[in-house]
Amino acid sequence: MRRTLKYILLSIPALSLLVVILIWAGLRLSLPQLDGDLQVAGLTEPVSIHRDTLGVVTIETPDRFAAAYATGFAHAQDRFFQMDLARRFAAGELAELFGSRGVDFDSRQRRHQLRKRARQSIANVSGNYLKILESYVAGVNGGLESLNARPFEYSLIGTQPQAWLLEDSVLVLSSMYFRLQSAAARRETRLGWLAECFAEPVLDFLAPVGTRWDAPLTGEPWPQVPVPSAEQLNIRELPALELSAIEQSAALSKEDLIPGSNNWALSGQRSATGAALVANDMHLGLGVPHIWYRLRLLTKALDGSPIDVSGISLPGMPFVVVGSNTNIAWGFTNSYGDWLDLVQLELDTDDHSRYLTPTGSEAFDVELETIQVKGEAAVEIEVRHSRWGPIIDEPATDDLITSATGQKIFAWRWIAHRSELFTAPGLLPLEYAKDITDAIELAPLASIPAQNLVVGDRAGNIGWTIMGQIPLRNNSYASRFPLDWRSAAVDWPGWLATNDYPVIINPGSGQLWTANNRQADGQPMQNIGYGQVALGARARQIRDDLTGLSRPATVDDMHAVHLDDRALFLDHWRELLLQTLDQQNMADGSVRAEIYRLVSQDSNNAAVDAVGYRLVREFRQRVKNQLMQSLTRQCSSNERAFSGTRQAEGPVWEILQTRPMHLLDAAYPDWQTFLLTQIDALVSSGEKLEKRTWGAYNRLDMTHPVAGGIPIIGQWLNMRSEPLAGDNDMPRVQRTDFGQSQRMAVSPGFEAQGYMVMPGGQSGHPLSPFYRSLHKDWVVGNQTPFLPGETSHSLNLNPNE
Repeated sequence: MRRTLKYILLSIPALSLLVVILIWAGLRLSLPQLDGDLQVAGLTEPVSIHRDTLGVVTIETPDRFAAAYATGFAHAQDRFFQMDLARRFAAGELAELFGSRGVDFDSRQRRHQLRKRARQSIANVSGNYLKILESYVAGVNGGLESLNARPFEYSLIGTQPQAWLLEDSVLVLSSMYFRLQSAAARRETRLGWLAECFAEPVLDFLAPVGTRWDAPLTGEPWPQVPVPSAEQLNIRELPALELSAIEQSAALSKEDLIPGSNNWALSGQRSATGAALVANDMHLGLGVPHIWYRLRLLTKALDGSPIDVSGISLPGMPFVVVGSNTNIAWGFTNSYGDWLDLVQLELDTDDHSRYLTPTGSEAFDVELETIQVKGEAAVEIEVRHSRWGPIIDEPATDDLITSATGQKIFAWRWIAHRSELFTAPGLLPLEYAKDITDAIELAPLASIPAQNLVVGDRAGNIGWTIMGQIPLRNNSYASRFPLDWRSAAVDWPGWLATNDYPVIINPGSGQLWTANNRQADGQPMQNIGYGQVALGARARQIRDDLTGLSRPATVDDMHAVHLDDRALFLDHWRELLLQTLDQQNMADGSVRAEIYRLVSQDSNNAAVDAVGYRLVREFRQRVKNQLMQSLTRQCSSNERAFSGTRQAEGPVWEILQTRPMHLLDAAYPDWQTFLLTQIDALVSSGEKLEKRTWGAYNRLDMTHPVAGGIPIIGQWLNMRSEPLAGDNDMPRVQRTDFGQSQRMAVSPGFEAQGYMVMPGGQSGHPLSPFYRSLHKDWVVGNQTPFLPGETSHSLNLNPNE
């Protein structure tokens, strides 16, 4: 979404200096009121909004509905434009703000018809959950109305904010489904491309389910699939492949950064407090304002029992997403189960307005969607539906795929299209859960994108399960590929029964860990599905970090794991590079000798001043990219590099260990020459190697979506660009605009000892003292206290009688 908005806003003509001055003056008018008393409509009981010196919010009231109102009020005061973008992103309504530049994006999103589905969901919500949503919506609109001027972004783009609706909160949740699950369609399409090109033994080798780096909670690492024989795959017979250094550099910069996370827990027997110790860092795109909003609720449940829940919230939703309620603490990682199927349709040859089904030809359901465009006439598009879901063109727009297989018609069978999912109360029940049993029992009922829930309680118990509904499948392995409409696997008979959910409670090791990796094998894995989980290297390093703790652990120990930037996964690549550069291949003073010196002397941490680490990393990326392109290029005439699936390390490393000549591109006489060529390509013309630090490449790019539309001062809206430690396959996941969106460690009942760190600040207003208030601790690796500090501002909201 952020990249789309950058593209849209760069097209806005430069504003005159006078307009800039007027906007600057208007900024102060839109600052929220932080102190005093306000009479507001839609509130039934008094409530106070306290802010500490960092802007972290505490909401205090004995009434849970009033707490929901105040949550919405604070969200709107600090983050309304962000909330607006989230609902419009999901609904496909950005053109209404940004004009014709948003039409193509909106046209793709409208095919999901998520606003329509959100309305259907709200129509089926009832009881106290509906009242909490209604209170939250009233609070959002009250907070927006309390501002003396519209949020400054609307002045820039020349529009007015629109009131918040009940369905908009469902759309914000839907936007998280897009963040966390929609990329599966593209990956599934690519797997289908491989499946059409290669026989099963080659396919299993090139796209394995797992590797020897797996670190599941139950089960063993996946066995290595044998290297295909020359009869099965022989690229030596193909014309030589040549990639220029420029092409390879471009391939290096386009890594598949997929939303993920780390979480782990230690039992009370391994914790210094005697309570469980839970840690979490969720990996998402980084932008201004930041996705999360810190929040503490001091209120009462509907039965009168006290609620004290602290953590992070998602503006647009009325609850704490991750945190602690003094009885339990919990965190999430994206599960990467198989939550989306592509069903390849076949048109009726006699009538292309119809498609084939097991019961005969069937007409597409066709609906018109109207896209409102700022300053221009509205645009109408047709949305086609099949019995399996809407027809979405996006997977087939992958030029690598279409060049080989041509345009295809896919229906999306996606869990996010099931409107009944959003009628459940989401994460709200976690705020009053008493122990891990309560939390695990809630997991199958939650209306969220399916997550790895790691939870610990005050008594020292820890547990893991999948939180979110799981569809039943007839063949979960087959559904990792696009499915032919004739396949029985296209049907979802229902939802997995609660007692069939995978659950682990109090393992003998006293520790649990997840990092978007495979968590189980056997039937639990069949139930979760084969959703292209992450390589297990990161999970393995976290597991080993925890196993190595020799004393009862504290939050400081958890913080050390959060900041662990050791590149253990690259150790074997470092060794390969050094072995390749033997004395015969180096001369005194040569570039190769300099590479050898820098790599051999470096600690192989992803530190900002590391040169050797960057060289090893780029060496691996070049080798992997060229190998995978060589192995698969017979499937496509497109020259774009295919770097493999998320488990590509398995086949690539097995090839390098065995070095079969029939899998070496004809451009190279032997494997040693191939490897030396990749090493030589590490050096750019005229660039001094000692200047090529990791920090020079990995610099923060955390920007505001409208910064490009404001002359002179626009860059002031962004967080300062500075070098960052960390990388992909290690606990400290950190890239320029992607990485740890927060770092948390806490024992329930001992929240005062915990920490909650996040980039950016609480406020989305650049003149607020809270715009960058949390950022420094995140960049330098300090701990920000988990609980809010002493109150600096108090705003008391009272019912408007």
